[in-house]
Amino acid sequence: MTAPNNYRYTVFFVPTPNFTGLLAIPERPWTVGGTGQTCAILTRALSRRGDTEIILLLDKPQDFSPNVPRVEARVLQSMISRGVPYLSRKLNKNTEKNNFRHQGKQAIVFFSTSISPSLVSRIKAQHIPLAFWVNGDSLVDKSSLIPATAQKQNEGFLEFANYIIAQNKYQQQKLQDIYGHDSTFLMPCLVEFPAMSTAKSNQDTSLTNRPTLLWAGRCSGVKRPWFLTQLAQLIPELNFKLVMSQMTDNQYDRAIRLDLSRCPNVEVINGLPHEELMNLYHEDIIVINTSASEGLPNTYIEAAQAQRPFVSLEVDLGGLLDDGFREESLGLCAHGDLNLMVQQIRKLATDPERRLRIGRAASDYAYKQWNADKIAAQWIAFMDTL
Repeated sequence: MTAPNNYRYTVFFVPTPNFTGLLAIPERPWTVGGTGQTCAILTRALSRRGDTEIILLLDKPQDFSPNVPRVEARVLQSMISRGVPYLSRKLNKNTEKNNFRHQGKQAIVFFSTSISPSLVSRIKAQHIPLAFWVNGDSLVDKSSLIPATAQKQNEGFLEFANYIIAQNKYQQQKLQDIYGHDSTFLMPCLVEFPAMSTAKSNQDTSLTNRPTLLWAGRCSGVKRPWFLTQLAQLIPELNFKLVMSQMTDNQYDRAIRLDLSRCPNVEVINGLPHEELMNLYHEDIIVINTSASEGLPNTYIEAAQAQRPFVSLEVDLGGLLDDGFREESLGLCAHGDLNLMVQQIRKLATDPERRLRIGRAASDYAYKQWNADKIAAQWIAFMDTL
């Protein structure tokens, strides 16, 4: 174990998303998205190295702490805005020095979904580089499915960052096409094996000819949840389990849920703690995806961890998925053809052995390509170049 005063690297994470609950024991029953889950996996992988301290910046105190070595949850102290100018400046300087103190010889701040301009200024005043980690696809979906306000916010994030890091070539190319950023770094997604220790193993679940179709995601335009109603009507013999984020007063959100409630074979779950969601993947399921565009969906990674098959309506993960059945298939994609997707699902549903074969192949591939410890080493190599 590296001595506390001998860290080579320090990695800060900004307050949003707050994923500290995933690092606690027992895990806090928070509902977090794929971005928070990915940040937690990277944190654990960096911690295992022993040469890196990880500091999770928070807006307010919590009643628990992360239970991972070399990880600190630190509440950002506010600066004084009134009082004697000289004294205020001196106190604020000490406050900020304490907020961003670190032991690593090389430090960096990661942000993924949101960061305020004031926090950006405070970080840059400490001469710590900011890395925008694009581990979601809303930034690169320049379509009517993403609100204009969100697009403008994303453009601001790109301007804040000293470094922009994409997960895959799809995101990298889109960042160049849409925003003109041709110096984006490429850092693959990462997967933690084995899957959640509390999750049921593959052997605990008997595969049948009536698997449940599992969909997980936000009720937002780019995810295209309206296709789920059509799928439920086209495949009435199978049950659907849809894990969505907590219900909101948004008219679009309410309309989608109302349509789904009329389908007798659909169960909508309004938010689910991460650990319970991971357990769902180990049931007798086929994971389905209806998104308009994604580089590498977290649902594919989670399906691979649990050795479950994945069927996508539109995105083929850069050619990773097949439209037909091959012996070595890692998953299926209908390339926008809803009827083809229905055929793919029905064939998989009646062939448990094929489902298991595809799930195992995807799991083997994910481990070889995106093993968390391997990718963490690549992050460290990236920091060495700064």
